[in-house]
Amino acid sequence: MIAALVIGAIIHETKKDKPKAKPKKKKPVQVREPRVPSVCAIEIEGERRNVTVYPESCLREEGFDYRLPRGCATDARIFGRPDRIYGVQCLRDAGFIVSGY
Repeated sequence: MIAALVIGAIIHETKKDKPKAKPKKKKPVQVREPRVPSVCAIEIEGERRNVTVYPESCLREEGFDYRLPRGCATDARIFGRPDRIYGVQCLRDAGFIVSGY
């Protein structure tokens, strides 16, 4: 029994002497999700229903640099300026993440 303890102690001590490899620091992975900025949402109240749209100019000002689906863009005037707007469902169908709707 004592021999086993001595051998275990010797093995433990020899492992201490070996230089340990330094753990590599992992670089943080930048995750880019096609999440539509919610600050750009404009709700338009209609007679039958309310519609939420996102103006292209606001999306670009917020740094949203993804390619937007031109097939569902609608030309509109937002605060007196020409712009393109995109509906929530159209953006979702194109693979964008639209929170809250």
